[in-house]
Amino acid sequence: MRKKSVTGGFLLAIVFLLSLSLGGVSPAFAETVYVACIDDFSGPFAYSGKVYLQGVKLALKDAHYKVLGKDIELITRDTELKPPIGVKKLREVVEKYHPFFVFQSESSSVGLAMAQEALNLKTPIFVEGFATQITGLECNRYVFRWDAPNYAGSRSGLVAFLKLHPKVKTFYAIVDNNASGNDMFEQQSEIIKAHGGKIIKKVSVPLGNADFSSHLTEALSLKPDALLFDCYGTGNTNLTKQIYEFGISKKMPVMSGFGGMTMLRGLPPDAPAGIYYGINWWHTYDNKWTKDFVVKYKKEYGENPEDLAVAGYMGAWLVLQTAEKVKSLKTKDLILGLEKFGEFDGPTGKESLRPWDHQIVHAFLVGKGKSASAKKESDDYLEIVGNAKVYPNTTAQESTCKFKVKDDDL
Repeated sequence: MRKKSVTGGFLLAIVFLLSLSLGGVSPAFAETVYVACIDDFSGPFAYSGKVYLQGVKLALKDAHYKVLGKDIELITRDTELKPPIGVKKLREVVEKYHPFFVFQSESSSVGLAMAQEALNLKTPIFVEGFATQITGLECNRYVFRWDAPNYAGSRSGLVAFLKLHPKVKTFYAIVDNNASGNDMFEQQSEIIKAHGGKIIKKVSVPLGNADFSSHLTEALSLKPDALLFDCYGTGNTNLTKQIYEFGISKKMPVMSGFGGMTMLRGLPPDAPAGIYYGINWWHTYDNKWTKDFVVKYKKEYGENPEDLAVAGYMGAWLVLQTAEKVKSLKTKDLILGLEKFGEFDGPTGKESLRPWDHQIVHAFLVGKGKSASAKKESDDYLEIVGNAKVYPNTTAQESTCKFKVKDDDL
């Protein structure tokens, strides 16, 4: 009877371990482990979401879809650019697949909502929205970001613009009515005030707005020194096209707080000419990482990469590198490992992951739109005219990010 009891207990233990493996409850016992990309695959940011996902996939392919000897399966879900949907999809994926990391880009409003849910679920996530508060006032221990926050983007982009156009004092501003657009505008307003200038009119528009004609007509009538716009996705594309049609960039300097190849493709050849764009990275940036990545990405997807592809790649690369270093896929080990990652060679040169706010610090670039005749190839839209690393939260002591979750509670 005693021997039979021991044997039965041994079999029960085996069944328990198998159930963990099949259910995906613990990566330590699983042969297949999961990551998830829950992003905006429909709506005005759809193409950008697709590009971000391609970056994640390329990092996984470079790792042969393996980590610590286990197969990686990528789960995708569409947020539909709606915060409640993003939260719902995140919860669903975590409960069903228990991914060891999640990736999200584009919408700050969706990202902020998902970041809070990631905290509730104790699931680590890369959130690539631009809102400063993602790694600032609304930060949490489970959230990481490669994209520069609007604080860095404005102090790199708009400051460079003002150096090039020092006589500009008055602005007409067109702004996306979402977390990222409003945050960028607030950051820019501080800079303009310090410059001795002012915003004579701010217009808030919905995401993906199609018709800007009334706003541009008003801007021309008010005669500001410069036009400032903080629109993303199809809204940015539509506005750039109409700025060109109205001939505004020939009448006054124009600055777009956000930029990217996705938004420039498909425009009339000369539409971006003379407009300044703030960007996280550009495919002609002169360093070895960029040259190698462009070749690899073009071989995989048949087109030049853009900054969102880089963001997706870097997030996944950092996670996989960390997992191999710490020999673990446990949430606590990955977070602590990433916080110790330090400096590395990245898309813009030397980059570093800060442990006190989980922001990756890298150069933010400013590009000036080229004319069609000046382009060397179809995607040669911008000439890089400036770059800087001006980030908030320079030290842990002065940082607005204050993590509440301690090591033992991860």
